[in-house]
Amino acid sequence: MEEEEEIGPRWYRLLAKSQKTYLLLYLITNANLSEAKFVYGTLSLTLENWLSLLVKFLPETTEPDVYIPYIDVENDQGEICNTLDVASTVKLPSDKLCQYRLRQMGLWESSLPSIQNVPQFYSIFSRKIVEETNQVQLAYLLMKSSQAPSEIREWSSGRFEVFHRLSQFTSVPVDLDEMEKASIRDVISLSFPILSVENCVAILSEVIFPFILSTESESEGSQNSWSYVWEKLLQLVKTDGLEILHELIIHWIIEDTKLQLMFMKVALSSLYICNETTSTSLSLGKRILASIQEKLRLTTTPYDNLLKVPVENSIEFFLSNDNNLTNPTSESVTLLSRILDAIPILETANVFPVPNVRACLNISNSDTAAQESFLQKYISSSLGELKSTDYNDWNNVFSFTLSWKSQSLFFNKIESNDISLIFLKLLLSTSNFNVLENMKDRLALPGIHPDILQDCMESNFYKNFRAASSMNKSRGKLNTAYKVLNVFSECISLTPTRRRLNSLINTVDLIKQYHFLIEKGKPLSPTQIEENLNPDKLLDFIITQDDRSYQQVDDLMALVIETYKACGKFEYTNAITQLHQITEQVVNRCVDAALLKSDLIMAKQLVEDRLVTLAESSVGMRKTIYKTCFRIGKTPLNDHLSREIRLEMLQLAIANAPKEELNDVVNYWTEFESNKERNETESDLDVDAFPELNESINYEELQENEDEYDFDKEWSLAAAEVDSPEKGDTDVNYNESGPTTRSSRELSHNEEEDIAKKVTETFTSGLGWVLGVPQN
Repeated sequence: MEEEEEIGPRWYRLLAKSQKTYLLLYLITNANLSEAKFVYGTLSLTLENWLSLLVKFLPETTEPDVYIPYIDVENDQGEICNTLDVASTVKLPSDKLCQYRLRQMGLWESSLPSIQNVPQFYSIFSRKIVEETNQVQLAYLLMKSSQAPSEIREWSSGRFEVFHRLSQFTSVPVDLDEMEKASIRDVISLSFPILSVENCVAILSEVIFPFILSTESESEGSQNSWSYVWEKLLQLVKTDGLEILHELIIHWIIEDTKLQLMFMKVALSSLYICNETTSTSLSLGKRILASIQEKLRLTTTPYDNLLKVPVENSIEFFLSNDNNLTNPTSESVTLLSRILDAIPILETANVFPVPNVRACLNISNSDTAAQESFLQKYISSSLGELKSTDYNDWNNVFSFTLSWKSQSLFFNKIESNDISLIFLKLLLSTSNFNVLENMKDRLALPGIHPDILQDCMESNFYKNFRAASSMNKSRGKLNTAYKVLNVFSECISLTPTRRRLNSLINTVDLIKQYHFLIEKGKPLSPTQIEENLNPDKLLDFIITQDDRSYQQVDDLMALVIETYKACGKFEYTNAITQLHQITEQVVNRCVDAALLKSDLIMAKQLVEDRLVTLAESSVGMRKTIYKTCFRIGKTPLNDHLSREIRLEMLQLAIANAPKEELNDVVNYWTEFESNKERNETESDLDVDAFPELNESINYEELQENEDEYDFDKEWSLAAAEVDSPEKGDTDVNYNESGPTTRSSRELSHNEEEDIAKKVTETFTSGLGWVLGVPQN
């Protein structure tokens, strides 16, 4: 033995026994048996040990020709390689680590396993090949080897007839002697590779069924064998489709009722296992269901309870006895029928990938978020990425969606209102307003929760409004925003918000006619209006920058009213009062601008047409008239026409002055009358004498305006907000004559009232046609 240990390379001789044993296992595992045989010879091992190591570590897929010469390692058939070329490249662990690993595997010293003899190795290893790889051909080559012992060919004759029948279907001859100890796995391994539509019924009924019947006397053993057959059938469905299962369910006659029901469960499971969604597969699936329904006389039944079971993607799950999804019942067959009907519709809708039966089940069993995501995918695919503008296309998709929901498919977790909301959002996102108009009734918008509906309206409105560049509400994104609001016209709960947003659009549309900038160097845009949505602020921008704006009082009134509405400050319950206030606000600003332009004619006309007509319907308006007329009367313009207008305004100021301020205006009017023949300029009536005028007007930004303006436009926007009776224009008349000039100190209380009466004579309410105020 000492001389034998000196054989081999020097590096090998330096290895410990545990390392050599570890190296032996490595060489066997890699089927390098020539070097393994050399290593075996240097160790104190027996033939029985060698055979055990071959069974344990030799790969079952190794070609038998490679290892057959080395099975009986002590003969001279297998070549031996003492150079250890491959072994020299192996990096071995330390002696202690090798010992530890070998002990863990039960392969160290006395614990080495042993196989009794060479025939036992053939028997054990051939069965291992069949069980581990199902490659019967390899076992066949091993057993038919010329070096195989004769005793391993002695088989019982109990199964010869079965395998003789099997040999008629396969192109490779089957040696009946080698199949005596075969299991159901061996039979399946030989029969399933050749299984086809033509021979499947014969193989199942004439080979597999008799084999299980003759070999498995116990019920449990028979059940286990059939379970293996069902698993292999379903594995075949994964790769080859439903043709074989369809052929079996139609033509395989099973007299055992329990076995028949189990096979029907397999057939139903095959529809979930199959990954194909072709028209052929769907047609075969429907025929399978029809056959089961006919044989068991099943009826259409609701299946909601089946969708409460979590789904696993495994054959074991679908074959489980506790799984009602695949038990042959009315519920399970109805569910599968509905799914098979839905798949072609999804395919026509270009849903990619087209969901198979299992995927459809998963969608129907998923949570709300997943179902909403699938719904949006379905809608988008059906309508060409939402590009379709055809009502019928959208209506069909909506109808299918509701139909599937009623069948508890795909969208059973989504509320009907939420489905409507999803369609609404998609239609709004594509500005498909024609379709929306036709689908309003079907979508039933008023039934959606007001908060959700308002959020949808506002988000889509502002998305378009803030993207608008044009100030014209009949064009571009601004027009789209306007149409968004019209979609919700029947939603009463949204009326306040919709009215406010509509006024914002009107504000932008009305303001476009004026020439002014909010930010220097930036053209006016809807977003700028929104950011500066303040009536006083916008009015100031316009009056100070647009020279002609003060002449367009009707348009300014309409604009300011819409601005109040847009910023939520308009009091609809007290509309008349607020309209009076807005009139006063706008007229005063226009009068100030007119005075700076020396346009006393316009200033006078504004007072007569706008303020005087409100005096009888508004108690506080008389004081406003007084202040405005007094301001006009003190304007330092002395041409003949201007002096006449100033005189009229002073007379009107006297008629409306509060008692405590009457002396001031009478004194000024007296002085003005006494000096009206003079041609000299009044030094005490220059612009600086009226601070209240200077504070409200920006002189630098106003320019002289020589154009005339037509004041006959109707104030339709303001009138629309107030329910008014029959409207009629009323002329404003007043007497230009005034009282005899005397000192204000000489006027008694009655004389003061007489002056006011003589100046004004009679007034009628000219704004009544707008506000609906009755005339006296």
